[in-house]
Amino acid sequence: MYSRESDETGYDIIEKENISYEQLRFVQEKLERFVLLQSKNEEILDNNLESIVKYFQDVERDNKKRNPKGVKIPKLKKVSKSDTYRITKLGRDYLELISNNKEKQED
Repeated sequence: MYSRESDETGYDIIEKENISYEQLRFVQEKLERFVLLQSKNEEILDNNLESIVKYFQDVERDNKKRNPKGVKIPKLKKVSKSDTYRITKLGRDYLELISNNKEKQED
């Protein structure tokens, strides 16, 4: 589903493998813990947190100035209710390793 050659979706896998959405979600979360997948919501949350920390650092620096000008509040991205995942570099490397081993076994 996450390889470049595949156009499968989560729903395709649910139907093909006869599993529930919860089982697919469990597998995705496990792959995320192994750093093979990255949650896009987690990425948005991390970026929002970085923006907030930078904002407070800028406010602190601005308050130390003789004539503070104020600091613009950063725009934060909204986190989606449904999470999507993207494959990490480690995940791509792992897929490549698996496909290379599979090709060698078929030869």
